Amino acid sequence: MLTTTLLYAGLLPLATAALIALLAQQFRLSPPATWACGTGGGFLAGLVGLKSQAGLAAAARSVVQPHAAADWLPIIVLLALGTSALLFVAPPAHRRWTLALAAALTIAAPLRLLSGNVRLAGSWSAFDKFAYLALLAATFGFVWRLLASGGEERQSPARLVFLVIVAAATAAVLALSGAMVYGQSCGALAAALTGTAVARLPGATGSASAEPFSMSNGLTGAAGIITFSLGSLILLGHFFAELSVANAVLLFAALAAAGTPLPAALCRRPAWQQLAVRTVACLLPLAIAIAAAAE
Repeated sequence: MLTTTLLYAGLLPLATAALIALLAQQFRLSPPATWACGTGGGFLAGLVGLKSQAGLAAAARSVVQPHAAADWLPIIVLLALGTSALLFVAPPAHRRWTLALAAALTIAAPLRLLSGNVRLAGSWSAFDKFAYLALLAATFGFVWRLLASGGEERQSPARLVFLVIVAAATAAVLALSGAMVYGQSCGALAAALTGTAVARLPGATGSASAEPFSMSNGLTGAAGIITFSLGSLILLGHFFAELSVANAVLLFAALAAAGTPLPAALCRRPAWQQLAVRTVACLLPLAIAIAAAAE
C-alpha cells in the first residue's frame, strides 16, 4: 500500500507535472498557463495511475464512461483546465462570456458529483437541494476567486508552500475519515504542485536569465485546478465517506487562507508578521480538522 501510494500519488504526478511544465516553458507559454498545465496534467496522471491498480482497461473505462461520482473528477479537472485557458487568452471584449462559463462550471461540478447521492435523493426537499447546490457553487466560486487573486509577488512562495501543505493535510484528513483513495488523490495534487514548482526553479530549463521568484510566478494560473480538485475531493469525502461537515468547512477555510493574497496594509508589515498571520490562518483549521478526524 505504501509503495503504491508513493508511486501513483507521489512520483508519477510529480514527474509528469515537471515534464509538462518544462515543455510549456520551452514552448514559451505564459507562467500562469505553465502552472495550469503542469498542475492539471500531473494531477490527472496521478488519478489515472491510482485507477490503473484495478487494470488499465478499467481505468480507461472509468474515464471514458464515468458512472460513480468519483469517476467524474478527471472530466471536471479537464473542464477547469480548459476554462482557465480561455480566461488566459480571452480578449477583454469576450471576458464576460468566459466568466459566465466559469460560473457555469462552479454549478455543474457539485451538481454532477452529488447527483444520485442517497442522502440528497431521500429526505431532502427540492428547496433544500437548490439551497445546498447554491451554497456549494458559491463556495467553489469564492475559493477560485481568492486563489486567482494577485498580490505582492514576494508572497507567492509562501502561498505555494501553504497550498502544498493544505493538499497534504487534506489527504490525511480524508484518509482518517475512511476515504483512502480520495486522500491519495489529494496527495497527487500536492505532488503535482511540487513538480511544477521544481520545473519553475531558476535555471531548470537551462536559461541563465531566470527572473527572481520564477518558481512561483504565475501560481494563480492553477487556481481553477486546485479549487476543483481539492474542492471536489472534500465534497466526495463528506457525501461518500465519513468526513464531517465541520471538517469540510475547516478544509475549505484552510484552502482559502493558503492562497488568499494578504491585505495591502499587512503587506507593509515586517515579513515575519505576514508569515505569522498566514501560518495561523492556514494551519490552525488544518490542525483542528486532523485532530477531530483522528478521534
